[in-house]
Amino acid sequence: MLGSPHPWPCAEGSEENHATHENSSLWTELTLEERRERRRLRRMKQREDNVKRGAEMRAARLKSEANGAKRISQHKQSIGGARSMTECRRMTGSAIT
Repeated sequence: MLGSPHPWPCAEGSEENHATHENSSLWTELTLEERRERRRLRRMKQREDNVKRGAEMRAARLKSEANGAKRISQHKQSIGGARSMTECRRMTGSAIT
């Protein structure tokens, strides 16, 4: 919008967007070492979250298998292996129309 007093017109009514803008000005005031430390801490937190998420997914998979669900690789073997659509068409003689 031309003539708007705010450089980001969509952010005028949103406190969340405004807070993000304030944080971006803080980012330019940080030293290189401070930015690196923040990045290191953020990545460390992401790694911890990934380990937790992996443990949850493993627990869900084990629970699913205990209830009789097959793993994908076992399912493919039970139906004769995975075949592409092209291989199936060659075997049946069908063509794309």
